[in-house]
Amino acid sequence: EARQRRLDGIAHDIRGPLTRLQLRVEALQHGRGFDPDTLAGLQADLNALLALDRDLDGITIQPSNPPTHQEVNVEAFCRKLAKSYGPDRVQITMPPVCLRLDSHLLQRSLNNLIDNALAYGQQPISVHWRQTAAGECKLGVWDHGIGLTAEGMSRLFQSFSQADSSTTRKYGGTGLGLVISKRLAEIMGGT
Repeated sequence: EARQRRLDGIAHDIRGPLTRLQLRVEALQHGRGFDPDTLAGLQADLNALLALDRDLDGITIQPSNPPTHQEVNVEAFCRKLAKSYGPDRVQITMPPVCLRLDSHLLQRSLNNLIDNALAYGQQPISVHWRQTAAGECKLGVWDHGIGLTAEGMSRLFQSFSQADSSTTRKYGGTGLGLVISKRLAEIMGGT
């Protein structure tokens, strides 16, 4: 069962970069010209797919290798990631901040959160960071989406679950993105 959950998660994670690659290729085909941000986005998505391919080596509920914590400039990291989605889709609202974490797991988690926000919300969406009075670091993704009922909120972090069946019919998806993001945050020591 753990092996199947891991495969489901990787299959889900592959869809995001593939969708973004398709959108960028279509933009290039429609003669919008060469754009360095589009090229950076293509490279970022290719790197994400290659990282997922490496993850297929060890089919477990978590990544095949333990997290590699390193000093990451989260603001610069998020700005680069936002550019990969194209102009004006993702806004970054955070000061420069450096944290020790696994950049690969952070990218997977943020890709899932941003993909969900873009699928269910209106653009632009916002990635933000703040520090609480207790000293905790909070990194989040905000959208202006369709909203959730209290019942829908209770199912948010359950595998293969969405707010309601009409959401699946209208927007698609597997109900794994938020579950994966939560699990990756826990692997890095967060919540």
